[in-house]
Amino acid sequence: MNARHIGAPTLLILAMLVSGCGQTHLTQSVPAAVTRTHGRWTATLSWRKAPLELKPFKATLRVKPAAGLTPSSANLIMTEMDMPPVRLQWHTIKPGEYQFVGIATMAGPWNMNVTFLQDHKPWHATFPVTIDN
Repeated sequence: MNARHIGAPTLLILAMLVSGCGQTHLTQSVPAAVTRTHGRWTATLSWRKAPLELKPFKATLRVKPAAGLTPSSANLIMTEMDMPPVRLQWHTIKPGEYQFVGIATMAGPWNMNVTFLQDHKPWHATFPVTIDN
């Protein structure tokens, strides 16, 4: 194949990669905070800016009361496609407040799944997040 000649299938694939596979422009995740409860605990996930595909997604998780419930793992799962989960990193800002960071690989509806440990027993919380492009 001549290096100067690019066929229609190659151009189509290139256009899909650049455009986000035909995704239309989505609106910011609404609401920008989601709350889940478990017994006496309340966990609220919030973010300041609309999360964007292929950009760092930063979210803050606040747990009240602060003692007794800590995250042990977190990931993003795409809800409409079979995509591998995105593992999220996090650090403790202060007791009961955690910042999570990860990069979603494409726009669309995702779930942020957080596993907490309560007295060495897991509690799984799911927070819906819409990733924009």
